[in-house]
Amino acid sequence: MSNQDQLLRGGFVAVFLTVPTLAFALEPLQRWILETGFEPDPRYAEVAAGGQPQGECGYLPSRPQLVVDYRSGDYALGIGTEGFGLDTTLQVTTPSGDVLCDDDSGENDGDALITLDDPESGRYEIRVGTYSSDEIGTSADVFVTEIDAGTIGTGFFVTDNHIVTNWHVIDGATGPVTGRALGQPEFEAEVVVYDEEDDIALLFTDDRPESLGTVEFRAYPLASIGETVFAFGFPTDGGNFTRGEISALTGDDGDLAEFQFTAPIQPGNSGSPLFDDEGRVVGMVTSFQDGGQLANFALRGTLIRVFLDSNNVGYRLSDSGDGQPDGGIEAMARSAVVLLDVATR
Repeated sequence: MSNQDQLLRGGFVAVFLTVPTLAFALEPLQRWILETGFEPDPRYAEVAAGGQPQGECGYLPSRPQLVVDYRSGDYALGIGTEGFGLDTTLQVTTPSGDVLCDDDSGENDGDALITLDDPESGRYEIRVGTYSSDEIGTSADVFVTEIDAGTIGTGFFVTDNHIVTNWHVIDGATGPVTGRALGQPEFEAEVVVYDEEDDIALLFTDDRPESLGTVEFRAYPLASIGETVFAFGFPTDGGNFTRGEISALTGDDGDLAEFQFTAPIQPGNSGSPLFDDEGRVVGMVTSFQDGGQLANFALRGTLIRVFLDSNNVGYRLSDSGDGQPDGGIEAMARSAVVLLDVATR
């Protein structure tokens, strides 16, 4: 029996078609099972990007290149691309069916990033696309990472564009720091320089709300035991103003760069300025000792000024004053001190 007879037997004709298919459409599906705290983090997969036109999300494959079954915990979840010069797009379908799309939110030009602050547990379908049809089928990386909820601290303006805070507040920042003063719009600031040993950092912004002011430093005398000091910072969104005294002229383990004070502070006060009774800065809150009786520590104002001088940053300096009521110091502090919200990975 001929091949033709086999095809015609039974009264039907079988026709075999060969359809050219692009390599990216044949790519095998990758699947991960992850739970919070997974390692390594971030986790990468290489994919061939692109597919059919999908409007604002560019050219996407018909099926996900990566499926992640994820058990969430206390972290935000980041899903992004690294195109190495390729202009990638990203679509993520969440366990609840929401379809999210991004083009250029990644760290580098052309990279995409979708961040889920409170991710669900369940199945995430991930498609990596291209912005241009000419780049379909090009190799790119897609990654999944857990992102710490971030750090909340305090900073204060020393010039119209410069903010001082602790190094440990901005340590691990994954991008610009978000600043916010009471009753003012948010702004972004970039880390310029820091000194890990003295726990101090300098930020720059060109987007300071116009109504905000700057602090003034005390030239002399040096801090002394028993003198009154005031702290203003952001352990809460509304800010907190407290009063105490300088109780020792050294910090923890006799550290000469710091002094000890009794004004109550809490997590979030890191980077808060300490003011004297004339509203001048004499120090910056660095830490407190768990279990200690108001064992709080501050970097000396003179060392803050040395740090600013070494980085060619000007500041206001005063060697005298007439004193201010507590309410006047608090009002002044509220106009120059800001909450810092730092996203960390």
